Amino acid sequence: MAATDTKLGAEVARVAIKPLQLDRNLLEISTEDGKDKRKKVIIHAELGFAQGNETLTEAALFNQNGILYNRIVFAPVQKTQDFVLTLIWEITF
Repeated sequence: MAATDTKLGAEVARVAIKPLQLDRNLLEISTEDGKDKRKKVIIHAELGFAQGNETLTEAALFNQNGILYNRIVFAPVQKTQDFVLTLIWEITF
């Protein structure tokens, strides 16, 4: 992705991520052999009852400057006002 990537192909809503609780959202993990320690952050965002009520096929994380950080494409999901959709990213570094 280039530094000029600032939007999805068919953006229908943009919401802030849930505030991080470092004791719950930042984990230390080990590789299977136990030799390498890594960090994993779990990020949540929600589309509320009135948000994004269309057929969704992609989601993304943006930084505070609006630059696209991560994008996922998935089979169509019909979001309606009948439910809240929670999106979860797990990033390991």
